[in-house]
This record gives sequence, C-alpha cells and structure tokens, in this order.
Amino acid sequence: MPKAAVNASIPPAAGANAARYVTIIYTKHALEMLAQRKLKKELADECAKNPDKILPAREDKKIYLKNFGKNYLKLIISEEEKQLVVVTLYWLAKKRSEK
Repeated sequence: MPKAAVNASIPPAAGANAARYVTIIYTKHALEMLAQRKLKKELADECAKNPDKILPAREDKKIYLKNFGKNYLKLIISEEEKQLVVVTLYWLAKKRSEK
C-alpha cells in the first residue's frame, strides 16, 4: 500500500491507542480526501488518537468514529505494528449512522 510521507507522532499520554501505536500515516488517497473534502488534519489526528468507537471493516481494516457535534468523522484505518495507516476519511451524518 503506497504511503505518504506525512505522519503525526502520538504523544505518550494521548488516548487509548497511544500505548499501541506511535505514528499516524496518511496514504496518498487519504491526503487527497483531506484536501478535496476540506477536512482539517488535526481533526483526523484526533479521531485516530481518541476515537469514540472502533468497528471492524473489510480486509483487516477498522472504522474509527469520532463525534464532532452534528456529524461523526469516519476514518478507515489499517493497524500495522506501531503505525495507524489512514486509508480514507469522510464525514458521516449522525442520522445516517444511527439507522
């Protein structure tokens, strides 16, 4: 899987995932989606570090959800050794997610 050079370190005391994962890496596609969907990388980092929910997804990936008021931010993540690899991300309406 091609990975972009952009990554964020997780501080030692941050969130439930901090003990297991050291860096967050964004694929080229995820970086393109950040720009296209006008999402702030800081929000994506917060979702990866401190998700409200983690659900199983296809192909050994996981769905990370974080409540940001009216909507959830949804990240599709591949958990690899000491890294979280963000594959894609988008807003998910709460009404849609509660069905």
